[in-house]
Amino acid sequence: MNFEKTITAAVITIALTLPMLTNVAVAQGTDNQRMDDMVELRSGSEFEVRLINQTQTENRKFVIFETESGSIIKLDQKYVGSVLPADEDQKRYIALRDKLPATAEANWEIIDWCKSQSRGRTKFKDQIQYHLENIIAIEPNDRKARQLLGYEDFNGQWSLKELRYRKYGYVREKSNWIPKLAQRVEKNVDQKDARAGSLKEKFSRWTRELHRSRLSPAELERMLFDIVTPESANFIFEEGARKKDQPPALRKLYVEAFGETPSLASAGALVYFSITDVDGEIRERALTLLQQPEFDQDFAMRRAIAAYLNNKDFTYSQRAAILIRTLSQVPGANPREVLVPLIDSLVAVREVPRPGATEAGRLNTTFSSNGGLGFSTGGGPQTIKKEVSNEQSLNALKQITGKDFGYDEKLWNNFFVDNFTVDANGVRGDF
Repeated sequence: MNFEKTITAAVITIALTLPMLTNVAVAQGTDNQRMDDMVELRSGSEFEVRLINQTQTENRKFVIFETESGSIIKLDQKYVGSVLPADEDQKRYIALRDKLPATAEANWEIIDWCKSQSRGRTKFKDQIQYHLENIIAIEPNDRKARQLLGYEDFNGQWSLKELRYRKYGYVREKSNWIPKLAQRVEKNVDQKDARAGSLKEKFSRWTRELHRSRLSPAELERMLFDIVTPESANFIFEEGARKKDQPPALRKLYVEAFGETPSLASAGALVYFSITDVDGEIRERALTLLQQPEFDQDFAMRRAIAAYLNNKDFTYSQRAAILIRTLSQVPGANPREVLVPLIDSLVAVREVPRPGATEAGRLNTTFSSNGGLGFSTGGGPQTIKKEVSNEQSLNALKQITGKDFGYDEKLWNNFFVDNFTVDANGVRGDF
């Protein structure tokens, strides 16, 4: 709606509530007839009126009606959404309403009457809303009326669910509330899908070039860096980077590409390489790239906790603790969130390498008769289950807190409660 239409709608609204206005065709009514009809403006407002006439003059349509204040209004049809002559149900409702006692019980009774009529919940929707508002004006803590009006009990106070959701950045999506960011993502999904589709095709071409060995390593690197973007990073990680049995040179290339594209997907990929890769140099490089200020270190620590800190493979659990200890020291990181998971990981039953077995995660490499690579992990079980103490989790706790309670989880938990929980006076402590 433009500015002129907005002003016009405001003038119309005022005209319906005041006896006279000079800028619209208004005259004083001369009788006291009932307001049994309904005019709905295009703006959405509705008014009870007494319909007098609907006429047309020189290609312009007008609606003429009398308002409750006694004004006779001639209104251009372009401002009117609909005119609904009152039927018998509506006339009966008005008669009941005009005699209604000012009690909550009486308002509930007329609500029940409205709902009992044919299509009553729709036909008398606004009237039901009106009487529910009357009820909470009389009985502010009427739970049923509050809930029907969209209120909810939030920390002992009634608040409109809609206002609270909007305050915290949610928007309505049909019958649900979703974060505004999610709606923005949904609106852009077609455009992102198109970009992702193009990048997927480029990645397929790059993969073919990789196997043809026609391009130099520098050219392959440049092509991959152009393809890895925030939109494509997750796809490239799932479809390419995390595939097993890839040579170290290719894994290093992927790590560098993700390190050049700060995003949550790239951070997740670097967490994967920094913990699971069998090559210590690759693990160290991935962890170094994660420390760049452009990356979200808190997200990376949460990913390491969720996927690896309690992994049955003790090697992964140790490496996850090293990652957490390292990233917790990056300026801006919030290490408070990792304390409880680190305490829980101090002592647990894990799978550890069997004496004499291949290092966890390392593959033996062989060449097939046609020159291809083959991989094996040696014969027999490579690990055994054993209760172990995670020294790296303890080192991380000591680094973050400056305290040392050894592997005593009870003392660590007491320390956490005493220093990082909230009582009635606020936060007890911090580091």
